[in-house]
Amino acid sequence: FWLYPTAWLASGTGVLVALHLGVITTAMAFSLTLAGLKVTPAATASTLSLGEPLDAACLGLFFLNETLTFSAGVGIALIFLSVLLLVAFDRR
Repeated sequence: FWLYPTAWLASGTGVLVALHLGVITTAMAFSLTLAGLKVTPAATASTLSLGEPLDAACLGLFFLNETLTFSAGVGIALIFLSVLLLVAFDRR
C-alpha cells in the first residue's frame, strides 16, 4: 500500500473498483462459502476444498495462458488423484 501510488483511489473509478474488490469479490464470496459450510458435512467440505487450488491452476492455464511446469503438473495430478480416491473409497 505504501510502495505504489494510491491517488487512483480518490477518483470515482477508483472508489468503484475498491468497493467491487472489497464487497463483491471478497465479502460476498466468503459469506456464500460460510453459508454453504454451515449445511455441508465436514468430510464433504474438506473434499471439495481440495478442488480449489486445482480450479485456480486450471483457470490460470486456460484463461491466463500460464505455462504448465512439471511441478505444477504433478501437483494438479496429485490433487485430482486424491479427490478421485476420496470419492472411490467413500465409507458411507
